Amino acid sequence: MENINGRDLLDYDLIGIGAPAIGYREPLIVTEFMKNLPRLKGRYAFTFCTHGTCPCGFVAEMVTALRKKGLKVQAGMIVWQRFHALYRRPYYTDGHPDSMDIEEAKEFGRKYWEER
Repeated sequence: MENINGRDLLDYDLIGIGAPAIGYREPLIVTEFMKNLPRLKGRYAFTFCTHGTCPCGFVAEMVTALRKKGLKVQAGMIVWQRFHALYRRPYYTDGHPDSMDIEEAKEFGRKYWEER
């Protein structure tokens, strides 16, 4: 995230922001990034969780933050890997993203864009 300038997002019509869920929320660096975004009114966004053992508040917090920046956000949750409540290893997400995950993400982006 240190290499991304929020102003660069002004060049895009569809923006996806994802992160792992840590303690029911996105990591602090993601919170700060979204807080410092410019107004992006008229653009579309989606959020996704890459990993977490308890992502309960993650989607709600991310969607709220993005909407405050003027983004049109489709609420919902896509889970490519299963979440689990027990801290067991290996996690379901170990070894991911893999090539299949990347293709599924691309398809999700295409479908999301067509449905807006």
